[in-house]
Amino acid sequence: MEKIVRKLAAGAATSERPQPGAAMEIRIQVNAESLGKMKKRVVVKGMRADSSTWEMLCDEGERVGGEDSAPPPLVYFSAGIAF
Repeated sequence: MEKIVRKLAAGAATSERPQPGAAMEIRIQVNAESLGKMKKRVVVKGMRADSSTWEMLCDEGERVGGEDSAPPPLVYFSAGIAF
């Protein structure tokens, strides 16, 4: 079984930390591709030098035409809200 979430590259080391209460801009780059049927692959990276690059797979269940090989997109969305 392939990894569903994996780190592709680590961000650069830094000791810089935002000041408490300071405004912050967050930019994220996401590239998605279809791997057939309902399966998708995304590569996601924060746009700061210290941001790591991650690969994530998603798929739908067999009931809706997928292969159930990875969590469906709504599971990632729900987990993101819970974090």
